[in-house]
Amino acid sequence: MRVGFALGSNLGDRLEHLRFGRRELCDRLEDANPLCASIYETQPVGCPPGSATFFNTVIELHTELSPEQLLMITQSIEAAAGRVPSETTNAPRELDIDILYMGADTVETAVLKI
Repeated sequence: MRVGFALGSNLGDRLEHLRFGRRELCDRLEDANPLCASIYETQPVGCPPGSATFFNTVIELHTELSPEQLLMITQSIEAAAGRVPSETTNAPRELDIDILYMGADTVETAVLKI
């Protein structure tokens, strides 16, 4: 199944954080042929005052893993990049990875919405 991921970073070496996230996703999902979008710089939306601009990109990979497995992988990659959980909504972060879609499937649980 084709799965889309959004990656964003607004702390530290933003470009390197995106590269790290992309490498880790490709390695962990064992997909050597990802579809990658360009990197865009965007203004923070809904973030605390003074938040830095984001670098954002999208990557599409193939996997047969479950949504829950993908969530665990994305959260472990974020943590490896230095992301620390925060009580602040939309707090600045080294790396944020969101699952955008999983084929045509829809998932809605207490911890995951795709």
